[in-house]
Amino acid sequence: MHKILKNKRGVIFIMAIVMTILFLFVGLAGSKMIVQDTYMIKRLKYSMQAQYLAEAGMSDALARLCSSFSLSIFPVTGTLGEGSYSVSQSTSNGRVLLTSTGTVTGSNGASDAVSCAVTAEVEDTTPTALNFIMSAGNDLKVRGGFLTASFLNGNIHGNNNVYLATGLALGYVNVTGTATHFSGNTYVDTYFGWIDVDGYPRFGIGTHVTRPAWDGNAVTFPSFDYPYLAQVADDAADTCYYSSGHTFDGVTLTPSCGFIYVNGEAKFRNNCHIYGGIIADSIKVENYVTWVWILPIVHKGTLTQHVAGGANQIVARLGNIDVAGELHTAGALVYAAGDFRSIEAGAIVDVTGVISASSNLTFWDFLAVISYTYQKPSVTFGPNINMVKLDSWNR
Repeated sequence: MHKILKNKRGVIFIMAIVMTILFLFVGLAGSKMIVQDTYMIKRLKYSMQAQYLAEAGMSDALARLCSSFSLSIFPVTGTLGEGSYSVSQSTSNGRVLLTSTGTVTGSNGASDAVSCAVTAEVEDTTPTALNFIMSAGNDLKVRGGFLTASFLNGNIHGNNNVYLATGLALGYVNVTGTATHFSGNTYVDTYFGWIDVDGYPRFGIGTHVTRPAWDGNAVTFPSFDYPYLAQVADDAADTCYYSSGHTFDGVTLTPSCGFIYVNGEAKFRNNCHIYGGIIADSIKVENYVTWVWILPIVHKGTLTQHVAGGANQIVARLGNIDVAGELHTAGALVYAAGDFRSIEAGAIVDVTGVISASSNLTFWDFLAVISYTYQKPSVTFGPNINMVKLDSWNR
């Protein structure tokens, strides 16, 4: 009997050891599964966060491109929450591909990091007029008159025709870039003057119609969110908004919102300066005459633009820009929805920036030395005008 009990106690002991080992294995297996599940849940969480970061980075890059399409902004980087993003770009056959990578670094540092990427293909919809020193929706005409030298430092374009001419005698016109047209021709006419365009000089009397290298695509012109810009000017603390036409006479304008908005025609007399830009229905830089006995005294109107902020635009939103006096810009977009005209004797247009008109551009320089220099300006188009088109978005 004692022996039987002893044997039973041995069996029970062995069974207890076996069960303990089994429970230990089950516990270890369960712990491992819990650890693995916890790790997988953590990785899934990091992966979702990295995905959100990548999309946030892409949104950041697109927002920047919408205001000004420039690939020089890349790489676009930033931090958000527990991670960071980096957006790069590549180009192929004119296509622009953006890649945004979001990265979350876990509690164990780089060894625990998770990254996800999204890609997008975008298209630059910036008005191509901004790529030229001068561009016209119809005809572009530049005439170097008597004792006038005109230096056009950049490319020029007319969606119809381009006319380059020297008038009377001793006129000189030099275009350092190309003089392209779309539907018409490029005409080079010399009358005892000198014209040099695209490295193709002419002197004496002659006409050159076109060259294959001067064929170009139609230029597109700017659009502005005028209601938004008018509201911004109206909300400004100082006098940025004029509800009707206004004459600016010998003033210096430093608008707090960066530009003046005139709901009518803006006229400039005597010596005027503006730091930033102006938007009006139409713009005139005009002369006026006073008399001393029988002698007329001409008072020349002058408008000088200085770069300030991001709204460096001189815009006639409905009509023409006419310069009878002088227009000088340090880095502006000069744009007319109608014509830009500088045709009076003694008128001077000396622009660093861009000059464009949806209709015609006409310059007749006389007794002057003029330098038109291309510089892509910093312009405020408004939030509803995008400079980028999203062609695809891939997660």
